[in-house]
Amino acid sequence: MKKTMIVLVSVALVLTVLVGGLLAWLFIKLNPKQEAAPSVEAYLTENWKVFRLRSYDPDTGSLALDYPLQFTYAQMKKYGGSMQELQDLPIGNLDTVESLKTAVRETTKVILRNVTVYGMTSDEQVAYTVLPDGTITACWDE
Repeated sequence: MKKTMIVLVSVALVLTVLVGGLLAWLFIKLNPKQEAAPSVEAYLTENWKVFRLRSYDPDTGSLALDYPLQFTYAQMKKYGGSMQELQDLPIGNLDTVESLKTAVRETTKVILRNVTVYGMTSDEQVAYTVLPDGTITACWDE
C-alpha cells in the first residue's frame, strides 16, 4: 500500500510538472509579442508627413516642426495679411498641434510639453511661428 501511494504521488507530481511545462510553452508560443512603441521621430516621420522634424529633445519634451509653404518669404510678407487662406494657416497649425500631441502620447507613450511649429517658406525662411503657449507671430504683422 505504501509503495502504491508513493508511485501514485510520484506519477501525479511528474504529470503536474509536465502539464505545467506544456502550459508555459504554449503561453510563450501563443502569446502575441508586445511591439515596442515607436520613437517620436519615427512616428512623426511616418504619420505626420506634412511636417518636417526640426528638433526633438526627449529630456524636456520639446518638439519643433517645420510646416513647408509654397510661397516665398517676400510673397508671404506681402500677401499673408490680406489673404484669409494664409492668415488661417497658423491657426490651423495651432489646432493640429493639439491633435499631434494626443496622437504622439497615445502611440509612443511620450508626453510632449512644448511644440513649436515654424511656417517655412519655399526659400527656407520663417514666415510664422506657432509657439507652445499658443502665441502666433507672423512676418506679415511686422
